[in-house]
Amino acid sequence: MENFKEIKTEEIGKLAMASIEKGDVARDKSANLYITAGQYLAEAKRRVQEMKVFTWPEWLAKHCPIGRSRANDCVVMLNGSTAAMHPFCRG
Repeated sequence: MENFKEIKTEEIGKLAMASIEKGDVARDKSANLYITAGQYLAEAKRRVQEMKVFTWPEWLAKHCPIGRSRANDCVVMLNGSTAAMHPFCRG
């Protein structure tokens, strides 16, 4: 943490705003990556259901060990959930 005593008060606002803007950009990039993951996972789930070799949880455990709930959350984001409301994107 910075020593705020040496920073002028008006400068603190600028620094805070810069940090907020950087955080917003990172959140937007993060949301896009989760949506991309949702695209991959939706396709994988469709194929797994077609092939009937693995169950969806078995496939996840073997090929993408993030858990069924998290995988489903990514697919939900893909299907139009508001990224800002999504638990992965909350601060």
